[in-house]
Amino acid sequence: MTARSLHISFGVLLAVLLALRVRWRLSGGTRLPPADAGLPGKLAAVMHGLLYLGLLAAVVLGLASVWIRGDTLFNLFTVPAFDAANKTLRHDVVELHGLVANILLALAAAHAAMAIWHHRVLNDGVLRRMWPSLK
Repeated sequence: MTARSLHISFGVLLAVLLALRVRWRLSGGTRLPPADAGLPGKLAAVMHGLLYLGLLAAVVLGLASVWIRGDTLFNLFTVPAFDAANKTLRHDVVELHGLVANILLALAAAHAAMAIWHHRVLNDGVLRRMWPSLK
């Protein structure tokens, strides 16, 4: 398996997981009351929105990249190239996909750091709400 096909496989897996997560969330899921009132609660909501938006943007740009350049998925079927001769478009989409992915990684790291901060410094039970086995 080449690096590109591994990258595409990971992207498809991420797209499936994102679709399942959004479906679960929209169908009710487990909704907890906000852990923090006021500004901290609003910042948490904004962060969660940015994480979902970043995941969606990374998946859409990845799919666009596959479609623009044409590729095979899992060596099972071929996605025909939309515009294989347009190297500028292909380059721009791949660069934007990489930028969004890096921003998403930074947001995820900040999210994890804040969860650890809540758990270790504030000791307010926020991490235990997200990870029930820590109770």
